[in-house]
Amino acid sequence: MVRSCAPLEAGPSALENIYVRGLDGDDGIMLGELLYVAYKGTIDDEGQSLEEAHSEAIETLQGRYGHIIWPASFIATEATDAEIAVSCCVVTDSEKFGPLLAFVATHPDFQKRGLARTLIAKSIDALRDVDVHLVKLVVTNGNESAMSLYRKLGFRDS
Repeated sequence: MVRSCAPLEAGPSALENIYVRGLDGDDGIMLGELLYVAYKGTIDDEGQSLEEAHSEAIETLQGRYGHIIWPASFIATEATDAEIAVSCCVVTDSEKFGPLLAFVATHPDFQKRGLARTLIAKSIDALRDVDVHLVKLVVTNGNESAMSLYRKLGFRDS
């Protein structure tokens, strides 16, 4: 399968060799690996094994947290011999919340480069294109860096 991707345009040199494309149903293993590495040792770490992270990611893509809003879900990858996920923004249509930023994660080696901010903005733009003007998220209490980013992007506590 050929996937369409484009260079990620955020800071001038911080994102060289990083490409963004739409998330697809075959990305479960790669997404699980990213979530495992991104959350390990953080406030969001639930002690999952890599295999459990793979399963959760696959189940997410199959609708565990609501249908994926595919046009608004993105993955950033590093241009290497193997496609390696470095950041993602997964948007679902949650029964409980409506449009929901279900997962936003960045590999620790790629944090503080604007990847999450760029992918969230891209997701919000894609949602506006399909006439969705409100998206929610859930963030772990104490995850101050995530809360700060979300506030800068215009999210507010409800």
